[in-house]
Amino acid sequence: MKENGLIIGLDIGGTNVRIGMVNKSKVVEEFEIIKSKEIFHDKPIENLSCFIEDYRRRKGKNKNILAVSLGFPSTIDRTRKIVLSTPNLTGMNNLNVVEELQESLELPIFLERDVNLLIQYDMYMNKIHPESTVLGFYIGTGLGNAIVIKGRIYNGKNGCAGELGHIPIMNNTIPCGCGNKGCMELFSSGKYLQIIREEFFPETSLDKIFVKHSQDPKIVEYVEYLSIPIATEISILDPDYVILGGGVLQMEGFPFHKLESNILSHTRKPFPADNLAFHYARAHQENGVIGAGIYGFSCLKEGRR
Repeated sequence: MKENGLIIGLDIGGTNVRIGMVNKSKVVEEFEIIKSKEIFHDKPIENLSCFIEDYRRRKGKNKNILAVSLGFPSTIDRTRKIVLSTPNLTGMNNLNVVEELQESLELPIFLERDVNLLIQYDMYMNKIHPESTVLGFYIGTGLGNAIVIKGRIYNGKNGCAGELGHIPIMNNTIPCGCGNKGCMELFSSGKYLQIIREEFFPETSLDKIFVKHSQDPKIVEYVEYLSIPIATEISILDPDYVILGGGVLQMEGFPFHKLESNILSHTRKPFPADNLAFHYARAHQENGVIGAGIYGFSCLKEGRR
């Protein structure tokens, strides 16, 4: 592998798509961001291929592009080729993303859950020992969860581990985009925060909701909802570190101390509650793109194509 080679990394979320070129030193260049709805409508894979090819033509001309590495807010099969289900993106269910993009772009394509790319970046930036057990919780459009056990991302038997947002709530029959009813993500997510704003605070823009209403009972309850699935997984896995991030937590005025105290109140005593180590994801748009680059270079090193 040439030292000056670049990975085109994409961090695909329910709201935005971020793209950039990442080198082996984990530096991103030519970073761009567009709305997800501009790509994910009719013929989403064809649109995505055209978007990547246009970016490569505009920004990667005369550069050594080694591969494309993508993170999706989806369940992905164990082969890391097929996007199985994506509740927050139109048309992204049961699609062989890797095969179709390799055919159209003629480059190696590496696919992973977006949160698994974010946690690799956050472990690197927080200088967390690579053999640690780490749980990542990313509250954005949905509730993202990444699990690293003794330094390795845990994907489970079918590749679908970490779907924390889709644990069920008792006595709740509200339909979820995943096809089930009463999922935790219906209340522990940015989507639900938007519902709260529209119903109770219509005169306040979403980006100011914590600044103006953090003491309101509806927002206090919302932060409590966020803490419950986080505390649940902490009590199950007893991690070395917990990483908290995502667009909701990066909003102005977010009550971090209240979230932490709620998590601790619901976590098993005395341990792991008395020995928790929290880290916060840095509020940079490029995080997932750099994580995609880290993953892409690791795949190339392993000889994956």
